[in-house]
Amino acid sequence: MKRPQIPYGYKIENGVAVPHLEESRKLQQLFAYYVYYDCSLREAVKSAGIEMSPTSCRNMLENEVYLGTDYYPRLIQPGLMARAKARAAERGQNYSRERESEYRPIPVKTRFAFITDEEKSSASRLYECIQPIK
Repeated sequence: MKRPQIPYGYKIENGVAVPHLEESRKLQQLFAYYVYYDCSLREAVKSAGIEMSPTSCRNMLENEVYLGTDYYPRLIQPGLMARAKARAAERGQNYSRERESEYRPIPVKTRFAFITDEEKSSASRLYECIQPIK
């Protein structure tokens, strides 16, 4: 059985979740650097002193446990969480695969010969070669 993961910023004492003082301070700094100081996620993680990957920290920006639940106390205010989510979504749009790309697929016909001892045959396959649009 997999043991449940305790979210960053909390610790369990006597069966109750309480804020981990150092980690919760770093978490609040991460949100502040990311939202108020307009830092990139990588810069915010480094400035807050959190030793985790930016991907893990991006997940923390969207984790609603920090707003408080029946078990976990609130570490982040709802307005700050909403601004962080909106900023993450906005920045994600800049790198989205859905937007029009400056590259387009150009079909290129490539011929491969598959030769065995029993039979000789060839197969043609159509591959997409990515070329920049001029």
